[in-house]
Amino acid sequence: MKKAKTINPEGGITLISLIIMVIILIILSLVAIRGIVGDEAIIGQTITAADEYKIEEYKERVTELREGVILENAIMRKEHNPSKISRRNEQRDNMGKKFVSKCK
Repeated sequence: MKKAKTINPEGGITLISLIIMVIILIILSLVAIRGIVGDEAIIGQTITAADEYKIEEYKERVTELREGVILENAIMRKEHNPSKISRRNEQRDNMGKKFVSKCK
């Protein structure tokens, strides 16, 4: 008996189609990696945004400190004004005299 040759209509993936598929996957992976790691990519923009946030935070702290110093200087000037100090001393003396006169 002679064996008959059978032809398989579904030959599967040929070597050429496998090579083409690998090349396409390599190109797609390179594009994806460049989109993630490149200068204008996701990671680059994230780093830039984080740096800008830190700069704004430092600016806000400097502004708060500057305003605090200005406020503190204004309070110190108000407290150390000689005319107000003498008026305060007079008011304290008058209150003391009134208290002493009530106690007698």
